[in-house]
Amino acid sequence: EIRLSLVGSEMCIRDSFEPHEEAVHAAGAGIVTFAGVVVDRPLVVIDHGPSPLVPTGEHLFTIYEPITPLVEKNQQVQRGQIIGTVLAGHAGCTGVCLHWGARWGHGHNSGYLNPWLLIDSLPLSLLRWVD
Repeated sequence: EIRLSLVGSEMCIRDSFEPHEEAVHAAGAGIVTFAGVVVDRPLVVIDHGPSPLVPTGEHLFTIYEPITPLVEKNQQVQRGQIIGTVLAGHAGCTGVCLHWGARWGHGHNSGYLNPWLLIDSLPLSLLRWVD
């Protein structure tokens, strides 16, 4: 069972049946701009180039964490290519969670996107509303 939820400006993907070694796939073709650790978080960033979802002249980036990278900086990747394996046991998550974000630009001239906009199709699950 994979559960998707939007947490702030990133999507948290929770996989409750594979505790480790779950493959992470690139959301689209692009170039790896970072594959390593920031503070204590291993992550991968992919530059997907210009997109109609971002301001003119800017690039779309996707961020995947926490993952053990299987790609290197400046490596070209294709949509669906395995870029790493998700790590279990990080703060704020029981089980396995992949935090997946989408953004454009750099520094102060940047913004976040709802990563749901990058999903072409997804099986629909309806849950009963509980008060």
